[in-house]
Amino acid sequence: MRPSILKSPSFIPILFITLLASSTLAYDKYAGEFLKFGLGVREMSLGGAMLAAPQAVTAPYWNAATLVNNDLLSAQVMHAEEFAGILKFDHLALALPAQQSHALAISFFRIGVDDIPDSRRALLDLGTDGLGPGDEGYPGPDPDGTEGNGKLDRGERLDLGKIGQFGTSQNALFIAFARQITPHLALGLTSKHIYQSLYVDNAYGLGFDCALLYQPIAQLKMALTINDFTTTFLFWRNGRREIILPSLRLGAGWTWRIPTTTLLLRPAMALDWHFEGKEQNADLVVGSTVGRVRLGMELIYKDQLALRAGRDDLGSYQVGLGLQTAVADLDYGFAFGNSYQILGQSHRVALTFHLRQLVTEIRRRV
Repeated sequence: MRPSILKSPSFIPILFITLLASSTLAYDKYAGEFLKFGLGVREMSLGGAMLAAPQAVTAPYWNAATLVNNDLLSAQVMHAEEFAGILKFDHLALALPAQQSHALAISFFRIGVDDIPDSRRALLDLGTDGLGPGDEGYPGPDPDGTEGNGKLDRGERLDLGKIGQFGTSQNALFIAFARQITPHLALGLTSKHIYQSLYVDNAYGLGFDCALLYQPIAQLKMALTINDFTTTFLFWRNGRREIILPSLRLGAGWTWRIPTTTLLLRPAMALDWHFEGKEQNADLVVGSTVGRVRLGMELIYKDQLALRAGRDDLGSYQVGLGLQTAVADLDYGFAFGNSYQILGQSHRVALTFHLRQLVTEIRRRV
C-alpha cells in the first residue's frame, strides 16, 4: 500500500509554503492574509476580541487609538511556535507614554517557515541505463528524451548531499499615532510597511489602518477599525501587482470589578467584516460580505495573575496565562481545536518590559 501524502514529512512545509505564497499563486482576495493572523500573546489568547483594550505594544495592529490611554514606556519581545513549530512568529514593539493628547508606538513582526528542504539541485538526471555524463560506458543522451528533462524518471536518483535549505517569510513594520479628539473619543492611524520574501521572488507594500476608540463611561470601551482603508498595494519584483481590500472591525470590552473580591473580569467581543466574498468559517453572510465573531474573557486576580480564554475569527479556541508586575509582564498562550487540531497546536510566549520602572528598580538594588 502506498503511504498517504498527508504522512509525508515534506507535506507540512509544502503546505505552509503554499499558504505563505497564496497571494502570489491565488486571486488577489488572498493577498495579505498573513496580516489577519493576529498579534500579541494576550490578545491572541483572548481570540483577538480585545479590539477596544489591547496592550499598548500591540495597539498598532489592533487599534492605534487606544494608545491615548498608555502611561508607560514599554517594549515587548514575543516568539510563537505555530502549528507544532512549523511556522515561526516573532514580534518586537515599543510604545511611548501618551503626551498631552497624542501617543506613538512602533511594532515589527515576522512570520516565516525556515529550513525547508530544497532538492532541485540534487537530481541526478540520468538515462534509463542509470549512467550520466562522466560515467564510464555512458552511451550518450537517451533516445526517449528522459535524460536532462528535469524529472525523476526510472533509473534516476537524488544526491542527498546536494539537498539544500531555504526559508520564506512575510514581514510588516507598523508605525502608529493616536490623538485624543474629545474626552470620550480618540482617533488612531497606523502606517503598514510590508515586505514578503518567497525565496525566488519578493514584494513590497504600503497601507494604512485607521481606528476609533469611544469610551462613554470608565467601564465600557467601544472600538472601530478600518484596515487598509486606502487599499493596500503589493508590488512584486516580477512585475505583478496585488491589492488588499479594506475590511472593518467592530469591538467592545467591559471591565467589572467583582464586589468584595480582588477579582477583575473583562469580557470582550469583536466582529471582523470582510468585503471579499469569503464564505469559509463565516458566522454571518450578507450578500458577498461575511462577518466573523471573536469572543474573549479575562479574569485578573489582585491585578497580577490573569487567566484568559477566547474564540478567534476562525472558530479556534485559545487559552492563556499572564503574570503582571510593576517592571515586566510575562504572557503565555496556547491554541487548540479546529485548524490547530489538524495542523498541530501552537505555543506563544511574550515578555513586556516597563522600561522606566525597570531602570528604577535596577538602580534601587545596585
